[in-house]
Amino acid sequence: MDVVSSELKDFDAWIALVKEVEYLFGPMADEVSFQDGLQQAILQKTAFCIRSEQN
Repeated sequence: MDVVSSELKDFDAWIALVKEVEYLFGPMADEVSFQDGLQQAILQKTAFCIRSEQN
């Protein structure tokens, strides 16, 4: 497994993950400001993900 910068194709997976933790942190996934910030982080290469060797 490798830690790599996220790509825009990972956006939906990020949102799915966010929905799983909203009960801890409050609503985020449907907030436009959060989505914009996430997209900006992805474009600036400051959002990361783990890819298996199969991807």
